[in-house]
Amino acid sequence: MSLNNVTAHETATDSANRKCLTRNRVVGSLIATALGVSLFAPSASAAAPGSAFQAASAGNNVLVNAAPVAAPATYTPATVHNPAAGNGKLEITATTDTFEASLADFRAAKWTAVVNSRTIPVTWVSATKVTVALPAGEAGTAATITFKKDGVDTGEAEIKYEGKITSVMWKLDGADGSRIGTIRGVGLDKITGLKLATTVAGDASAQELTLTSRADLAALTAAAEGYTKTATEVRVKLPANVTGQEGAWRLATTYTTGFQLAAISPATKLDTKFVAPKLTRLSAAAFNTATTSDVTVYGTNLGAVAEAATTTPASYGVFLRPVAAVDASTDIKATIKSSKQTQIVIATPVTSVPSPIATGAYRVVLKSGLGETVASSKPTERIEAVASADVTGLANIGGNGGGARLTVAGSILGADVKTFNSLRFSAKSKVTVNGKDSFKTIALKYIDKDTVEAAIPTGTPGETVPITVYRNGVEIDSFNLKYDAAITGLTKNVLTTAGGDVKINGVGLSGTFTLKNIAKADGSALSADAALAADKVKLDTKGKSGTLTIPALAEGVYQITFAPASPFAGANQVFTSKSVLTVSNNG
Repeated sequence: MSLNNVTAHETATDSANRKCLTRNRVVGSLIATALGVSLFAPSASAAAPGSAFQAASAGNNVLVNAAPVAAPATYTPATVHNPAAGNGKLEITATTDTFEASLADFRAAKWTAVVNSRTIPVTWVSATKVTVALPAGEAGTAATITFKKDGVDTGEAEIKYEGKITSVMWKLDGADGSRIGTIRGVGLDKITGLKLATTVAGDASAQELTLTSRADLAALTAAAEGYTKTATEVRVKLPANVTGQEGAWRLATTYTTGFQLAAISPATKLDTKFVAPKLTRLSAAAFNTATTSDVTVYGTNLGAVAEAATTTPASYGVFLRPVAAVDASTDIKATIKSSKQTQIVIATPVTSVPSPIATGAYRVVLKSGLGETVASSKPTERIEAVASADVTGLANIGGNGGGARLTVAGSILGADVKTFNSLRFSAKSKVTVNGKDSFKTIALKYIDKDTVEAAIPTGTPGETVPITVYRNGVEIDSFNLKYDAAITGLTKNVLTTAGGDVKINGVGLSGTFTLKNIAKADGSALSADAALAADKVKLDTKGKSGTLTIPALAEGVYQITFAPASPFAGANQVFTSKSVLTVSNNG
């Protein structure tokens, strides 16, 4: 019988089986020809379905060597998710087939594997286990490993390439206190969200912050928080202020369904530490309730305070709390003019509604999402609100410098020296030389609750010196004190009625001199003032010394006065005991 009369039952999807079946047909034909017999014989009944002999047509033509094709084997990878960089020893287990009983049989069977049209090495481990050298792939994608035995497909194993974070770097922005993170790796574009959460042990509260995806780096820079991503890099910006406990906060990721991101080791690389703001010192110990000025608050992590004051102004920022206060009910919020991580500038005077802030001592309190600064006894966190006071100069001994009486309105100098010293009153004078101003501290001596004596520097009679008075370093008043002229010494303070020469010393000595009779020896009426002729007065050009020729005078007590003239015009003569001359013949 010709082979053309044979009806074959073939599996359409297995080309190797077809080749085998064709080979069997040829061999069978050759054997039949040699023996003179037919491969096929009529049968009264068809073979049982699924047997080696099966009725194939009405003519009872039966297929020989047509065994059923086995279902594809099932192979399971030990690790479904593999690094995008590949896996040199990925273990595969056969669950419905074997990889041969021995290495020799394995080699004879010519087992191979193919991934993405690329043949990869297969290493025999046991009858049910092999390892393959999985090549690198794109993170977030799947790959099929096809196993072949002598070139024939036997089954497949599915794997997925996972993403990986390879490095994390954090940098603190010194300007505003935000944190900039750079995360590098592979498959990072599959990230769908980032969340910052506290890792404080035992913290049961939900303290977390969900970050916002930003369009680009420019948008991220302009925002308070967020992130941008590419396949290999994620840029993160964390805010300066978070609401919760201080300590380590960890960045967590969410990503596309089915994708896996390999955990970074150690996980603490994704941590960043938030520390509550601290105050270290203030630029001033006080401020004037009526004068505009700035006070700088110095400390650490102050960016959180400034940021919090912007987002939640009612609760956060810089506050002044009366030292005697027991809670925050009397806190007064200050206006922040500028800020950076280590300092905040606030505007004074700080006002409270509806009236200006009361004078007194206050504690500066910093409030942010991490809490408020804790009270201490350190003076560095305290500031005093002081009021202005009217200060006037009563007298100035003269251009040589010395004591000038200053009166301060309001009886605020204290009841005694100890109280006066605790209130920290001080004064400075301003001197301008060649257009440049310089300031000199003036010592103050307590006289009473209204009066102090100021040791003013040397000056020229007729001119003025600007004096500024301070309390606790804050100006409470400023005024001009005029330098006066005066006689500070006589070589003779007693003369006979015949008169004579008297040498004088002083400051601003100039102009017309007059002898003013202030008491006659016999108690009779005072005589008229006697002016000295110009030729009776001889003075040096500096106005510091001279000689007066005193004419004959009646017995009595006289004051030598003068009316200062150029270059000391405008100065006032101050009375001193050194300007008194006694005329007597009893001496």
